[in-house]
Amino acid sequence: MNPPKIILPAIIFFAGSFLCRSQQKSTPADSAFILNLNNLSVKSRTGGNLDSSIYYATLGKNLSEKTGYKKGQAASCLNIGNAHLAKGEFSTALSFFITALKLYKETEFKQGIANAYNNLGFTNTNMGNYPEALKNHYAALAIREQIGDKRGTAASYSNLGLVNIKLGNFSEALKSQNAALKIRKEINDKEGMSASYSGLASLHMNLKKYNEAIELYKISAKLYEELGDSISSLYAYNGIGAIKMETGNYDEALTYFFISLKIAEKAGSTEGVEIALVNIGTVYCKQKKYAEAERFANKALIIAKEIGDIETIKEANLSLSEVYENTGRKKLALESYKDFIGARDSLLNEENTKKEVRLEMNYEFNKKEAAGKLEQEKKEAIAAAESKKQHIVLILVCCVLGLVFIFAVFAYRSYLQKQKANIEIIRQKEVIEEKQKEILDSIYYARRIQESLMPNNSYIEKNLKRLLKA
Repeated sequence: MNPPKIILPAIIFFAGSFLCRSQQKSTPADSAFILNLNNLSVKSRTGGNLDSSIYYATLGKNLSEKTGYKKGQAASCLNIGNAHLAKGEFSTALSFFITALKLYKETEFKQGIANAYNNLGFTNTNMGNYPEALKNHYAALAIREQIGDKRGTAASYSNLGLVNIKLGNFSEALKSQNAALKIRKEINDKEGMSASYSGLASLHMNLKKYNEAIELYKISAKLYEELGDSISSLYAYNGIGAIKMETGNYDEALTYFFISLKIAEKAGSTEGVEIALVNIGTVYCKQKKYAEAERFANKALIIAKEIGDIETIKEANLSLSEVYENTGRKKLALESYKDFIGARDSLLNEENTKKEVRLEMNYEFNKKEAAGKLEQEKKEAIAAAESKKQHIVLILVCCVLGLVFIFAVFAYRSYLQKQKANIEIIRQKEVIEEKQKEILDSIYYARRIQESLMPNNSYIEKNLKRLLKA
């Protein structure tokens, strides 16, 4: 598991600098470098180089642990888990996703928590643990809707659709897939759109609408190839091949299965390889090309046993029992058929669990619908009460404003009357003052006349003295 040689010196140099600071807290430079390692891991995985993806993410995880950068450590665990998931190593992937969830919860990073739940749900779906997968995806959906993550919300709807297909609840699957595709078109998420088209194709295939399914698979494969996601495109080609085989077009089916096998081998996807191998073996068996059928079915069986894929074990043994029967090897045919029965019975037990889960899911869905309706009615009642309250407040405010206006009118009218009275008083005062002035002027005038007619004091005193002397 080695990275590209051209990048190795830089990785070693920077890793050395991190190790020298292993007892220090994470710095912005540390975080940026860990982010770059995780980006390299993602690019490697989408490019089909799963070993390099694990290498870069593991290096990022180790450096995050040494610097105490929990978010970086959690992101690295997600990337490692995703690479193992693509390899079909489900138990290993599950353990890394559980670790990532724990770390994200410790940091209270909601986006990371939702992503970890999403990946746990996807892994549990692949492991056939559908009840747990539903819990995981509903948990992811709730968080993503809460934080307004439209891309993540669409992914959760899509994954719920896939689980519902596994459970045979096609009506709910169709609702979920269409909800996902609608959101992805709104935000122009081409990667998400390709996943939605693939999910809808799988749904139409289960509904026996083969032409629609093939067209949807082709759209999905084209979008994945444009994005450079070779691993995801192989599932679309497998889907088309399965439809061709179902409709008896064996040569076309082989063409698509070999395309899928080539992509899976190049990407190092164990799951993709074993699925393509068993499908090729099945087609050859139907064509009565028993030597080729035996070779491919045995290869698929070996891998399926290694990764514990019961469905592929069942299909491979069924093909081998038919091959051995038609080539005269009765003992081997009986052994393979017994192994087929064992795998089938194991899957039947899972089917019984599915039925129970389906009933439980329908109950939970109806309960959720009823709770949602009740909550909506409660909200509407609160809104109506609030509206009524606002209406009453508005009426009271209008009444108060009306009273204020009336008071203002009376006050203004009183003010005008007072002003008018003041003007009248001033006018009357001016008239009185004018009259008073006229009277005073008359008095002053009469006094002046009197004074002019009467002798003055000096004259009287002179004459009085003269008379006294006589």
